[in-house]
Amino acid sequence: MLAQKVEATTNSNFTVLPQYSENQRAQDGYINVLATPGDQQTITVAVKNLTNKERTFAAALYTGYTNANGQIAYDKAKIPSDSTLTYSLRQLTEQPKKQTVKVAANGSTNVTFTVNVPNKNFTGLIAGGVRVWPLHEKAEVTTTQKQTLMRNKYAFGMPVLLRVRDTVGNAKLKLNEIYPGVKAGRTTVFVNTQNTAPWLLPAATVTAKISKKGSSKVLHKMVANSMSMSANSNYNLAIDWNKQRLAAGTYHLDYTAKATGGTLGWHFPVTLRSRPQRLLNTINKRGTSQITCGCIL
Repeated sequence: MLAQKVEATTNSNFTVLPQYSENQRAQDGYINVLATPGDQQTITVAVKNLTNKERTFAAALYTGYTNANGQIAYDKAKIPSDSTLTYSLRQLTEQPKKQTVKVAANGSTNVTFTVNVPNKNFTGLIAGGVRVWPLHEKAEVTTTQKQTLMRNKYAFGMPVLLRVRDTVGNAKLKLNEIYPGVKAGRTTVFVNTQNTAPWLLPAATVTAKISKKGSSKVLHKMVANSMSMSANSNYNLAIDWNKQRLAAGTYHLDYTAKATGGTLGWHFPVTLRSRPQRLLNTINKRGTSQITCGCIL
């Protein structure tokens, strides 16, 4: 599955292992359970301390979302809202949603969360993950090739998928608002991309090209080779305008996304009308093609 399956490196000196329940669908390195509607589902992970001293760790269960880099994430309590998200894993979790545990030297301690499964026979996934990080420890300082000091704090992410029907399905992409802005001091066109389905898009290649309407010359292009999206989530794809001014006029956006190693793909031709301080967009639905073959967990 999934981004963030392992965030920790050997430098962090700890690891996190899933503790499989009887209704685990497969022992494939993360929590993937087939739950019963209206039941309570326990989610348990083992935190292993690989050092010769006792350590304290925090663990929290978060809802999955798509971050600003176009990657599946589950690393914070407050996530971008999405109009299609019906069930939030964190909201379904009993208190405490965040726990603190002490782990003995070279020892292991289990952390368990309790999730209230919706009392409906819904289709799709409730996605998220357990995030574990050490407390009261100084950040590791490293130096880059350019002699820049970097302070590294390590965390470990364990994906969690919950469903009540043993089915699989496909992500479904949609383009929403398209607008100009600034990112890292550079003029940028943002394309709000939404996965409206309760299924993951584990990996896809996205190509976005902008040209003047009626011209074949590409003004700006970006390629993201490893985009992933959580179920029922959205993010703003950023197209760099190379520090140039976004002049008024009519533009054409050609946006293509294709799932890695599969036949799932989308193509969106979009007309953009730029005015001073504004960028209006109209999706040419008649010209939009969508292919939904294939199967993605």
